[in-house]
Amino acid sequence: MRCLLYALKARDNKQTLLATAMKTRSRRQIQANAQKYPTLKNLAQELINLLKKQVGLGQFSLAFSEVQRQFTSRRVARKRHRALQAVANPDIAAKKKMKKHQSKMEAKKRKIEILRPGYKAKKHRSHALKDLAMVQ
Repeated sequence: MRCLLYALKARDNKQTLLATAMKTRSRRQIQANAQKYPTLKNLAQELINLLKKQVGLGQFSLAFSEVQRQFTSRRVARKRHRALQAVANPDIAAKKKMKKHQSKMEAKKRKIEILRPGYKAKKHRSHALKDLAMVQ
């Protein structure tokens, strides 16, 4: 942290360095890992407070909003790409959808088995032999 603060003091263009420092750990990632790593959350919050003091609230807010805008635009671009791939390759999209549905069903069965210990859910029967047969 001290290296970052010294670099911010020495540099004329603090905005780019600040944005780079903020990109390394976004707030969403830190919040997702807060239960696993509480020290990470504390260090990140301490770094944010030091950056606010060093750079000023206005400049910090501008850099933070720019980083959030970039994350949002990337997320939208990925979502758009997935939607286009579903239209361009419907067979691959169908396989992904079937796999997702299958995993949901298995998760539901696991949950039922946990909640009702004596209950044993049926396993999905494999149709591998049917798929190998040459039926016309």
